[in-house]
Amino acid sequence: MRGVIATLFTIVVLLAALAAAQEPVQVDPNGLSGGRYRIDLTRLNPQILACYSKALEHSPQARGKIKVKVTITPSGDTQSVGIVDDTLGLADVTQCLVKLLTEQKWPTSNTTVFFFYTYAFAPTATAPTPGGA
Repeated sequence: MRGVIATLFTIVVLLAALAAAQEPVQVDPNGLSGGRYRIDLTRLNPQILACYSKALEHSPQARGKIKVKVTITPSGDTQSVGIVDDTLGLADVTQCLVKLLTEQKWPTSNTTVFFFYTYAFAPTATAPTPGGA
């Protein structure tokens, strides 16, 4: 009897280890399956724009892209945010973006998921003032 219990215990432990070792599943935030994540990304846009706008005070011509990889646990917590590419080159904006994405509560799922998302930044053109040269 003890041998059977020990074997069952070993099987349970192995199954738990196998489940924990599963690779995260990629979702496309722009696709149908990733629509839930896209909604949350869109809600963050005003805060991300505020980070960029603040940086423009010191670097008014700054433009570029930041591509991130966000990994989310089944409970909807951010497991990690990685910078895949950063052509903007403004550390304050990058840090702000990572902070916002890390603090975001995401939809729950059956497994750990990840997605890539690219933020494009460019200053808006200012209209000439009336009577200006």
